[in-house]
Amino acid sequence: MKYFKYEHNAKTLTIYPLVCMHLGAKEADVTFLKEHIARISDDPQARWVYLGDGGECVTISSKGSIYHQTLSPDEQIDALVDILEPVKDRGLFGVSGNHDRRITKLSGLDWTHALCARLGIPYMGVSCFMKLKVGVGDKCLFYDTFWHHGLDSASVIGSKVNKALKINDLVWADAVFSAHSHICLDNPPQYVAYLHPNNDTIQYREIRSFICGCAYDSRTGYAEERGYSPILPAYLGVTFDSHTNHRKTINEARNITCQIWRKRI
Repeated sequence: MKYFKYEHNAKTLTIYPLVCMHLGAKEADVTFLKEHIARISDDPQARWVYLGDGGECVTISSKGSIYHQTLSPDEQIDALVDILEPVKDRGLFGVSGNHDRRITKLSGLDWTHALCARLGIPYMGVSCFMKLKVGVGDKCLFYDTFWHHGLDSASVIGSKVNKALKINDLVWADAVFSAHSHICLDNPPQYVAYLHPNNDTIQYREIRSFICGCAYDSRTGYAEERGYSPILPAYLGVTFDSHTNHRKTINEARNITCQIWRKRI
């Protein structure tokens, strides 16, 4: 678990998690991914975080069919760097995913570290706390955010959500970002009561949780093989505002909004 701080001198900041592209798999939807990259490029207040599983990274000892891969692990890095070229100066940092770590387990070489070096962003390991400062001058807000690829997954939607929310038992933040299950969801806010350290009043903090989607079309591959309901590509962007309508003496909620883009059939 590492720490990262970013200051954004504008009224708003939108962060786009880039996760579960699975380049190298036939199911990777490169067209959807490139459309999303264009969306980020067109947003002057956009930044992105790499949240893992950019490549399929199948090895001889992992799940997946090594003979059906369209790119080698090294070529997957090349492809990601090329696709992200239009927004290469917007990246904040990267964390590893479970597919990334397949290469590490087999060879001892950290595939995610190599990718982040090529992208020119800091590599933060498995998870990261990021402190955000959004705003100009004295009109700014601070946000605590936490980033992790995801702890586990499941075959039904409710279980996928419950697995993702397990991270909230580990950390306390304004916004928690995870993925791994491929669903894209802005979960209902959670409200945590605490005793204010200075004035002995009971206050509440709002915790937002986001499951960040994928660029992987599972209508073929493992979903078809195992009889799962397929998941289509979807990504989200989360906007952090520099002002709030909440009084801090009553509620520690911040102004966080989310937009989701889904592939249409």
